[in-house]
Formats: sequence, C-alpha cells, structure tokens
Amino acid sequence: MAGHFLNKNAASRTQGAGELLSLLILGSCFLLGILSGMIFAAIGQPSSQLSAYLSEYFQAAGADGGLRPAVWSVLWELIRWPAAALIFGFTALGVFCIPGLLMIRGFLLSYCISVFLRLFGGRGMLVALASFGVAALLTVPALMSVCVGGFRSSLSRVGKPAGDGFPPVPSGALTAQLPAAGVLAAAVILQWAVMPALLSAVCTRFFVP
Repeated sequence: MAGHFLNKNAASRTQGAGELLSLLILGSCFLLGILSGMIFAAIGQPSSQLSAYLSEYFQAAGADGGLRPAVWSVLWELIRWPAAALIFGFTALGVFCIPGLLMIRGFLLSYCISVFLRLFGGRGMLVALASFGVAALLTVPALMSVCVGGFRSSLSRVGKPAGDGFPPVPSGALTAQLPAAGVLAAAVILQWAVMPALLSAVCTRFFVP
C-alpha cells in the first residue's frame, strides 16, 4: 500500500514538472511573439492613411451607440486559437505548430496594441483595451492552458510508428480543460454584450468631435 502511494506521488510530481516545463517553453514562445510585435510596430513608418482610416472607424464606432457584432464573429475571433491548439494536440505536428501558434497570437496582439499606441497615444491604448484587450486578459490564460495540454499530448505522439496508431488521450485530459472552456465562454459573452458599449463610450469621448 505504501509503495502504491509513493509511486502515485512520484508520478504526480513528474507530471507537474512536465507541465511546468511545457508552460515555460510555450510562455517563452508567446513572449517572443509579443516582443516581435512591439519591435515591428516601432520600426515601421507611421501611416497617415492608416491613422485617418482608424480615426474614421473610431468616430463611426462612437456614433453608432455600441452596435453589437454578430455572435458568430465573436465566437470565431476568440475560439479559433484554442480550437486550433486542441486539434494540433492530437497530432505530432503540435510539437511545432502549438509554439508557432502562440508566437503568432502574441505577435498579432502586441502589434495591434503597439500600433494603436504609436498612432494615438494614450487614447489609442484605451481603444485597444476596449476593442480586444479586456477579452484577451481572459482568453490568453485559457489559450495557454489548452496549449500546454495539447503540447504534452503531441510530445507523446512523437516517434510513434504509423502502424501503432495514436496513443490514447489521457484520462481526464479533456475534462481538465473545462475551466478554460468556461473562461472562454465568459470572454465571448463579455466581448459580445459589454465591450461594444464600452468601445462606443471610449470612442465618443476621445474621437467624436
């Protein structure tokens, strides 16, 4: 009996160490994407056409009173990243694709925020937060959770001969992502029901004459 508990504790410690290492690797990839986005936004030349286009868009957003987007577009915007990570986790390709996915996500998020900040200063930062920043505060941790699980699942599939089939999904691997699914659902509701009104208020305050 004592040996059983010792083996169980050792397995639990090994799994925890593996999850921590995966988190460090994937977190580094996400951070690299963020830094790349900031650098590209900083070295690029400011575009007067882009500034004028965004100003017109923000003025329209302030004038429409917080028009809600289609719920399906919000779902696609927020769910596609963790869904892709989940799918990659069922193949060995996820060893490369999941870190790349996080780099792309970090780059796009950082680049957009940095461009808004460079073009409009502090008010651009507020618009970025109202547009996608607040939802990102919820979706990024959920995405990281899904990516860690998918990355570890992909590692277990590396080097397996095609004739052996795919290793089974570990017991509880999908149910472990239920908190992440709940957070994503909350982010979708927030982005669809609350953030349009907040964006309209920010744009009215800073961009509508």
